[in-house]
Amino acid sequence: MKYIKQFLSFIKRKKAKSVQNLVVQTLDPAFFILDSNLQFSYVNHEAERLLNKKLNRLIGKSILSVFPSLTYLVERCRTSYRRKIVQNFHYLLPIINNWVHVFIYPSKHNICIFIQTVPNEHLYISDMKVYRHIFEHFPEAISILNIDGSVGSVNHAWENLLGISEKRIHGHPLSTIISKSDENAVTQELKNVTKGQTVQISVNVLYRFEKHLHVDITMMPIMINQQVARIFITIKKEPQSLTHTKRENKNEVKQSLFDKMNQIIGWDWDYKLDQLTWLPLKRDLFGIESEDQINTHRKFTMLVHPEDRDQFLESINRAKTKYDEPSKISYRIIRPNDQEIRYIQSLVQPNHEENHHQLTGVIKDITDNIKEQNKLNRTEQLYQLITEHSLEIIAYTTPDGRYEYISPAVRRLGYEPDELIGRYFSSYIHPDDLYKIDSPDYTNVLTCRFRHKDGHYVWLERSLQYIENNQHQVEKVLSISRDISERIEAEDIMKRSEKLTMAGELAAGIAHEIRNPLTSLKGFLQMMQYGYSVKQQYYNVMESELNRIEMILNELLLLAKPTVNKFQKQNIMMLIEHVTTLLGSVANMSNVELIINPPKEMVYINCDESQMKQVLINLIKNAIEVMPNGGKVTINVQSTTKFVTISITDEGPGIPEEKIKNIGQPFFTTKEQGTGLGLAVSFNIIENHNGKVSIESKINQGSTFTLSFPTME
Repeated sequence: MKYIKQFLSFIKRKKAKSVQNLVVQTLDPAFFILDSNLQFSYVNHEAERLLNKKLNRLIGKSILSVFPSLTYLVERCRTSYRRKIVQNFHYLLPIINNWVHVFIYPSKHNICIFIQTVPNEHLYISDMKVYRHIFEHFPEAISILNIDGSVGSVNHAWENLLGISEKRIHGHPLSTIISKSDENAVTQELKNVTKGQTVQISVNVLYRFEKHLHVDITMMPIMINQQVARIFITIKKEPQSLTHTKRENKNEVKQSLFDKMNQIIGWDWDYKLDQLTWLPLKRDLFGIESEDQINTHRKFTMLVHPEDRDQFLESINRAKTKYDEPSKISYRIIRPNDQEIRYIQSLVQPNHEENHHQLTGVIKDITDNIKEQNKLNRTEQLYQLITEHSLEIIAYTTPDGRYEYISPAVRRLGYEPDELIGRYFSSYIHPDDLYKIDSPDYTNVLTCRFRHKDGHYVWLERSLQYIENNQHQVEKVLSISRDISERIEAEDIMKRSEKLTMAGELAAGIAHEIRNPLTSLKGFLQMMQYGYSVKQQYYNVMESELNRIEMILNELLLLAKPTVNKFQKQNIMMLIEHVTTLLGSVANMSNVELIINPPKEMVYINCDESQMKQVLINLIKNAIEVMPNGGKVTINVQSTTKFVTISITDEGPGIPEEKIKNIGQPFFTTKEQGTGLGLAVSFNIIENHNGKVSIESKINQGSTFTLSFPTME
């Protein structure tokens, strides 16, 4: 921005104030200065016109008091002033409802703002580019199948997931990548899709045509004129890492330009003598053997497609009458040697000098361009069908989360797409989930509750793809959201089932724990029945035993009863002490000693008390059970400024290295009577608390499970 550089050079050289004023008043863009309180201290003429306010109504006024709608611009100004950074961005200015180019330059006590309007078409993103980008950068493996089940286009995620490039799989049946045991099932489901049904199936596919990989496949019919024309297929396993497109080689660009220049052919036609000269002549383009076949206009006209011939002759005749204005003519020719149709574009210029009866021009073979455009048009329609009929909600947002595009699938949440355009994603998130957006772990996938138009909340899983400009700055964010309410409900059922199972397993130990204080209470009551005088200290013992029974039963009820997720600030050591009290009898019965090493100071985390106790009980009880002959379970708690770690170490037989990677998967267990749900539920709870878990184990020495959670002040 040349005008900005000129202005800044004046400021740096500290030119006279009158000179500076002259410079900014004559600048083309709007320019104004805000002080540290965001009040107008200077406004040039163009800014008065753009903001539609006179100077005396702006100077000394806060920008937000005059223009409440400029909250986004004000936030950018605050950031620029606070961090002393220059900002340069495009912005839809609400005052004029038009795109502008904004340049913010902070100084020690002021903020200089330049604003220049930008034609909207300069910022327009064609639907074709949107649909193409959605297909190519969709975070899950997707493909378009032909009606016969053969594979057409595939995206990057497909190639990454299956290790098979589009070149190798294109045109081959889908069954090529399906394991033999699942081929019949997939074939049957394909028949159902061709009848207009959307189907889902879990199968084994072949990674690089060899290794088995378990995936979920969704197949959806693409309807054109009420008939199935293609099949849209998604293959889901785990979120794929972002892929980066390769930059085009400079030599390839140069070669491409050279090839385009070679496609142009010049010609001169003396229409009085009907002599046609080509510069140069390219026989392969016209499908001829010698120049004699097209050395006159009459002969060349015979090559023109019959359907285009009349219009071609009419356009040539009109070109003769024009003087300085060239004419553009598009038509088709049929090559004599192979009858192939080629698309031609010609630029014609008449020569009206004395005694000259000539037309001069150039022609270019645009067949490849036409074919590519037709292909792009078909692809655009296909991408549009995918976007508009996808079960997932596809959206484009600004980096700060403002919707710019959202697919019709959002109607499943009660909204029309236009209702969300211009609004912020965070405005619809459940208040208890807002912290996840600010979490450093929120990069590619977010699980949160989204407000339905009816008022209730729906669980969504949101995958992100960041789109950068040439300066590696994030310009837009592509998000794919899917409704996972049923999955969350199933996980809750599994958690409740596991809690009840755990409560049942603890019942025997708890009964033993309660029976001991009951024996003491029964003895004191018998003494009172026989008339013995009971001392005050006996009452204290009885009260203490009753309190212990009450605490144990409360812990059991907290574990067993259904609860609503409620995240609160909790003292981690209090949670551990309650759990070890509950498990004390179980440890004693197994001759296991529980050792707790607390941190030097109190540590707090944001958690659901019941769920966190469920995790601790699971891990400590597992540690006790792997030592049937007794031993020690050591619980170490350490904290830093940002995280608290809880390490639970046993002295059991250890876990083989090849089995560690399966720990936490549903129904995987190393116990003879285990269900494999305990650790699966626990790991899920840890993940929902923004926590992490790691496992270290040595054979015949024991295992250590380490949990890490963000701390709270």
